[in-house]
Amino acid sequence: MNRYSSIFIQVFLLLFSGLSAQSGKTNTWQIEVRYIKEGNTTVFAQPSSNAEIIGHLYYLDKVLIISIPNQTHLFGWSKVIYPQKGFVRSELLLTIEEKNALDIRFRNNEKFNKYSRWHWNVNPCNKDYTFIKDGPNSSSKNIGILKEDDNVLFISEENQAKGLWTKIIYPANGFVQTKDIQMIKAYTQIALGFSYGAVNIPYEKNLTNHSNPLGGFIEISKSTWFVNIGIGYNYAVSNIAKYILKTNLVYLYLKFRLKLFNDNLELYTQAGAGYWVGNFQNTKYPSLTTYFPLEKDKGPAYIAGAGANYYFHGFFIGVQYLYWNPFKEAVFGQAPTPGSFTNQYKLFPGANYINAVIGYRLEL
Repeated sequence: MNRYSSIFIQVFLLLFSGLSAQSGKTNTWQIEVRYIKEGNTTVFAQPSSNAEIIGHLYYLDKVLIISIPNQTHLFGWSKVIYPQKGFVRSELLLTIEEKNALDIRFRNNEKFNKYSRWHWNVNPCNKDYTFIKDGPNSSSKNIGILKEDDNVLFISEENQAKGLWTKIIYPANGFVQTKDIQMIKAYTQIALGFSYGAVNIPYEKNLTNHSNPLGGFIEISKSTWFVNIGIGYNYAVSNIAKYILKTNLVYLYLKFRLKLFNDNLELYTQAGAGYWVGNFQNTKYPSLTTYFPLEKDKGPAYIAGAGANYYFHGFFIGVQYLYWNPFKEAVFGQAPTPGSFTNQYKLFPGANYINAVIGYRLEL
C-alpha cells in the first residue's frame, strides 16, 4: 500500500467516524408523549431558566419528549423534540393518564386541538448503512449516517413515508430514503369509480355516437402491489342514421400502475376480457316492428386502455382511454332465405372511449 492510499483511508475513516458521532447510538433513546399542564409554558434553548427563550407551548398541547440515558444534567427538565425543540420544566408536563383524566372530567376533545393532530413513528434502518441528507434528494449534503437497526423518528402527519424520501426529526433533522427505513406493511385497497365518456368513436366507420357512454368499476389491490384487479361495466348507444345500436359490456381486467410525485399521480395501462350484450333496431318506422324487429347478439370481447389518476384524501379524478371489441363480428337478425324478407346486419359493435373518471379509494 503506498503513502497516498494510506492517507486516503485515514481521511475516509475520520469522516465516517464524524458522521457516526452525529447519528449517535440511536437505539438507546426513548420517546414519550406528554401534554402541557399550564396555559403558557416557556421553551428554553438549554435546561436552565436563565437560558434563551425560544418559544411557548400552551395548555394541553401534545409534545414529544426524548430521553437519553446518562443525561444527568437534565434533572428536573425534559427535552422536547416535537412540535418544537428545546427544554421545559418536567413539572409542567402531564402524562397521558393524567391528561385522559382531565378529558373525562372536563369533557375535552383532542380532535379540536389542531396542535395535537400528529402521531410519531419509529422505524429501524434496514440497510448496512444509509446517509441522512439535509434535503429530499441524493445530491443534498450528508449530515449524518445510520447503521443497520438504528432507529429514526418521524411524524406521520408531516410525512406518511410513501414518497421516495421521508423527513425525520431524530437523530437529526433531515431526510432519508424511505426504502431504507420503511417497515413494509401491505394495506388492502378497494377503489370504486364512475366514468363518463366525453368521446365515443365506434369501431365501425359508419357508426356514430348517439349518446355518451356511462360506466363504473370496482378494483382491489394491495398498497405494495403495482397491479390492480378490477371489474368494469360500460353502456353506450351508437347509430347509423335511424338504426340504433345499444351495448352493455361487463369485463374483468388487470391495471398496471406507475406512481409519481409522492404517489399523488398515477399513470396506468390496463387489459382484460369480458362479455357484451347488444341490440340493433331500425327506429324510423316504430309501427313496423314486424318488418324491423329488435335484433340481438352477444359474445366475448377484449379490452385495452391507459390513463392517469390524481389522488387527494382518498378521492381521485382522472382521464382514461378505453378500447373494446368483440372477438368476432356480431350478427343481428336471421340469415335471408329464398323468397323471404329479412334484415340482417353484420358489424363490430366495439368502440374507442375517452372517459372522465371520478372515484374513491378505501384502505383497509
